[in-house]
Amino acid sequence: MSRFLPLLVLLPLLACQTQTYAEHSPYFRIQVGSTVEVRRALTIPANTARVYIQYGKTTQYQRLDQYEAHCWVLSWKVLPENQTIKPGNFILTRLRELEDLVRYENNMQFVRTQNSPYQNINGGITAVEYKTELTIHSSEQPNIRKLVCNHWEDPSDAQHLSLAEIRATLGDLITIKLKK
Repeated sequence: MSRFLPLLVLLPLLACQTQTYAEHSPYFRIQVGSTVEVRRALTIPANTARVYIQYGKTTQYQRLDQYEAHCWVLSWKVLPENQTIKPGNFILTRLRELEDLVRYENNMQFVRTQNSPYQNINGGITAVEYKTELTIHSSEQPNIRKLVCNHWEDPSDAQHLSLAEIRATLGDLITIKLKK
């Protein structure tokens, strides 16, 4: 019994250890307190609350490739005129990773190269939207609330975006500086 006593003392301590991952891993988590820097002015179109970014450029929702990484910056308000997000720093106050099911309707046609085991009852393909949601805050621009990055994937081979993929999506419009 006495030779197991040190193991019994160490076991609870080992259970509390957290795994650290490299920045390029999809399991790496951006820490609260990190800085999101908007490097160029971004325009949120009138009557919307977000500006979309894909391949390092702003774009419209209708032009997004949902299967490729894309992000959006979200405002608290929908205004009848354009809103400008000025260059500046935002502090990350919360990070969440979410997964939402996406179901295609029967009247839409999509090209598939292989049969997916994830089909809805109407024969449409079901995808999963993997979303990384960064709640951000700046006292200088309090109407800006989130930076959200996501993509759709087949559930059988899916994962959240890595920090490297998020950075590549944002290009030089927005940078993320990790808390040290």
